[in-house]
Amino acid sequence: MKGHAGLAEAGKDVLCAAVSSITQTPILGMEEHLQRHLKVIVGEGVLQVQLDRADEKTQLLLMTMVSAIRQLAGEYPQNVRFEEQR
Repeated sequence: MKGHAGLAEAGKDVLCAAVSSITQTPILGMEEHLQRHLKVIVGEGVLQVQLDRADEKTQLLLMTMVSAIRQLAGEYPQNVRFEEQR
């Protein structure tokens, strides 16, 4: 994830907050409930994650995140762009 939604000024952008929450929740789930070892890089408008492995439970968390981001991209196409890379 990179960039900002730009719907409102920094600190008051509920769309940016939604995207941040959606993307950070599976990280929390993988670390706390699945005991995955992740390399997480968080910076100004950037979130990068490297996984040690991706089993079925990890995939379910990530696919739920992808579904939520796709939905937001559909609702706010000027502010959220989803690109899938494999």
